[in-house]
Amino acid sequence: MISGGTTTATVWVGGGGVALACGGGAGFVGSNLCRRLLSEGVSALTAVDNLLSAERWNLPDDPRLRFVEGSIAEDRVLAGLADDFDFVFHLATFHGAPKPLGD
Repeated sequence: MISGGTTTATVWVGGGGVALACGGGAGFVGSNLCRRLLSEGVSALTAVDNLLSAERWNLPDDPRLRFVEGSIAEDRVLAGLADDFDFVFHLATFHGAPKPLGD
């Protein structure tokens, strides 16, 4: 069980065999989620991030963690990922204000 503040989520991570992925995994929220999942005993976790607004060093150095640098919007990145994840945490997003269209 993972809880924080008023939010609680139950994700079974024990016993191995559960495949987890986290898009936006090197960002603030994603990296903290990855750390927590690893501390709860997950056996394998894939974190995907294009590092436009994050740093690789946000993620722990753990043999159970696979880091993939790239955007989840790129076909070449998706093609390199497994397609049998049991749970996917989608935390990836573009940051910043859009350019103004005019005055």
